Amino acid sequence: MSGRIYQYKDHLRFMHYGQWDKLLGNNKEIEKNFRHGRDQIISLVLNGSMEININGKHKLLKKNSLVEIHPYCTVDSPVIHKGLEIYSFILSEFLIRDLSPQNFHIPLSHLVDISNNPVTILSDEEADRIKNSMERVAYYLKQEFYPFKWDALRNTLYNLFMEIGTVFTLRLGEKNENSTKDRKDELLMEFFKLLGEKGHREHNPSFYANALCISPQYLSLILKKKTNLPASKWISTRIILEAQTKLRQPGIPINTIADDLNFSDQSSFGKFYKKHTGISPREYRYKHADF
Repeated sequence: MSGRIYQYKDHLRFMHYGQWDKLLGNNKEIEKNFRHGRDQIISLVLNGSMEININGKHKLLKKNSLVEIHPYCTVDSPVIHKGLEIYSFILSEFLIRDLSPQNFHIPLSHLVDISNNPVTILSDEEADRIKNSMERVAYYLKQEFYPFKWDALRNTLYNLFMEIGTVFTLRLGEKNENSTKDRKDELLMEFFKLLGEKGHREHNPSFYANALCISPQYLSLILKKKTNLPASKWISTRIILEAQTKLRQPGIPINTIADDLNFSDQSSFGKFYKKHTGISPREYRYKHADF
């Protein structure tokens, strides 16, 4: 057995990997499930440990690690240690939009911080509450015949996010999130929203700055302060991840991908891709296409 997986259409997937699964060393199946593009991943390590690179940073995930991976992050090179047990949910872009984060009461400061710190170590009590909420969502996913399955899933997902929000609200002492909002945090969230919607075609930081009614310099200043990366880096990362999602589909010609990503021609797309990854689009397709 390589893990227990349940899903609802293409919108929600639950994976339970456990000690019985004989997962050791580099595991391609876990890497494939964590390679998500536009999806969002929420994972909780129940026992054991694993190592993984998130946005190029090495992370050790151990017991009670809550992992929140937002769309367009890079996730690769998982190494599984003995005794790993982990719950993971993958939420589609549609579901993310349907269950808008502002309804979860998660502190805005935490949502901003996730881009730089996607792993949080929970207390036993916090982990137990989130584990129970995850299991409730999984319960409805497992039901083959349930008249109100979609409604039940939405309600239990809402409860899961409420539990996550409770953890960080209590930790930050934020009794009233509205009273502690920072204008820079609001601009940051608006930037990431725009990046998700327009980032595959809008390559210039000026587009995002104009949409936010600020200067490109101020936008990069905010991003560097909050995430340690300038606007140009976030935009190029977004383009590369969109390109890789398309390159893994062998039926899409590379010149079509270049056009979809708003490059003037295939050559300029190839130069951009190689500058940021070290290899050509064709080389990436050869190594990673989902044949």
